[in-house]
Amino acid sequence: MSLRLSLPRLTATAAVPRPRRSNVPDFAVNPKAPHVDLVGPPDPISNIRPIIYKVTPNAPRPTPSYTSPSPSSSSSASSSRTPLPSRLTPSQGSLHYSPGEFPREGDETAGQAAYRVQREKLDKFNNDFWASNNIRFAAALSEAMASLPPMSTPPTQAEEDRKEDRLAEFYKSWLIQEEPKQKQWMKDWWKGNWGILKSWAFGAA
Repeated sequence: MSLRLSLPRLTATAAVPRPRRSNVPDFAVNPKAPHVDLVGPPDPISNIRPIIYKVTPNAPRPTPSYTSPSPSSSSSASSSRTPLPSRLTPSQGSLHYSPGEFPREGDETAGQAAYRVQREKLDKFNNDFWASNNIRFAAALSEAMASLPPMSTPPTQAEEDRKEDRLAEFYKSWLIQEEPKQKQWMKDWWKGNWGILKSWAFGAA
């Protein structure tokens, strides 16, 4: 007795093309007051990407107005209404509460603003440090290599060895020279980050 297995026949099908992503963003972003964090291309000198942090605008708050009821309407309704507490009653045509006492939903609070400003200051400090570092590094490297005699075409092995030795000497001297600045930058960098974390924990959350 023999068993026959019926297997499905495999057929080649054309691949379904995936829809291409549009280069047009789904929303418009105002770079002066973005509602999302914007990351730019690397700075040509510091090699650090700048960030524009989102800002929730403080929209103007409408001033509530109170219209005093006419004497006739107030007298007719006074018997059927429960009197309001003195703090909730209008005073001289305006509400007792100031609209500024109630934050609008979505507004940037003082803690959130401080958190954002601290991040911006630390980013500027970091960018300025590395921009200055890279400018000085490029100038010192150019000066060190300029003291070498011109290389032949093609360069000889002795010339290549002399170039490598000069580079090794330059990198070593550069690291020794810049070590105090690097250590101070590291301390200031971590100090700024701890400040940002505290600001986030106590005011921006």
